[in-house]
Amino acid sequence: MENLRDIKGLIEIPDYSLFLFVGVVLFSILFLYYAYKFLKSRKKRVLSKEEIARRELKNLDLNDSKSSAYKFSKYARYLDSKIDTSFLQKYKYKKNVSSFEKADRKKIEKFLENV
Repeated sequence: MENLRDIKGLIEIPDYSLFLFVGVVLFSILFLYYAYKFLKSRKKRVLSKEEIARRELKNLDLNDSKSSAYKFSKYARYLDSKIDTSFLQKYKYKKNVSSFEKADRKKIEKFLENV
């Protein structure tokens, strides 16, 4: 009976599950980070009202008095809230309008120079 050895010693089993788990977590974090950066860079820049107004006023065609009067009245207020656009009333709300008078055109051009 002395030759019987039924209890053996502990055998070490290699376990790499912790390393695999940490690797998957790090890979996931890196993937999410680069996906976020990629999607963030694709967003279009939202222009403020002042930037839109500045762009529209720089492209203003003073030869078309009716549409220019409407655009100037609309966008000039975003850049200067105290501006008086009542002088443009004679170019609005009518079917046929004449071109800008010299005084009115100079007021608009002076404002556009300061923009």
